[in-house]
Amino acid sequence: ATLAISLLIGSKADITTGKELEGAEIVLLNENGEELERWISTKEPHIIKGLEAGKTYKLKETIAPKGYILSETETEFTINNDGKPQRVVMFNEPISIHTTAKDKADGDKYLKPQGKQTIIDTVAYKGLTVGKEYTIKTTLMNKRTNKPIMENGKPVVVESKFVAEKNHKLLACDFYCLNLSFYQ
Repeated sequence: ATLAISLLIGSKADITTGKELEGAEIVLLNENGEELERWISTKEPHIIKGLEAGKTYKLKETIAPKGYILSETETEFTINNDGKPQRVVMFNEPISIHTTAKDKADGDKYLKPQGKQTIIDTVAYKGLTVGKEYTIKTTLMNKRTNKPIMENGKPVVVESKFVAEKNHKLLACDFYCLNLSFYQ
């Protein structure tokens, strides 16, 4: 005779912090891949009752929480025979985007206050939608003061657009630095 488990605790958590994530759509599947239950994750773990001991089940994410990469791996688990509550946690990795801007003239991170400057901005990202256009806004900063560099009384800001294709993209931004206030 098999025992019916009284409680399964299904969680959706950030892989870096372990905190519960809201907004993921999760499906519970039986051994045959048939859907048994579907829910949207909240700040609290989801409780499932009445699963059969000794049977194998899967949790599948169909919609990722906002700001996170869709988990394409199904989480498989087998219900213990001891009848005690069981916890199954699915993790999500946050979408990430990082940029590294360098002066094209010499490859360092410092601009000289003279004429037209070209900055090469290398963009590395993970989890963006392939084929979708994104915009990066770059504000030139004075490293000494940690304040924006000003041109005619306004911060120097340049927008670069790119379409996510793979794990990284190289963008070149032209800055026209004619009346920069480097020392504020």
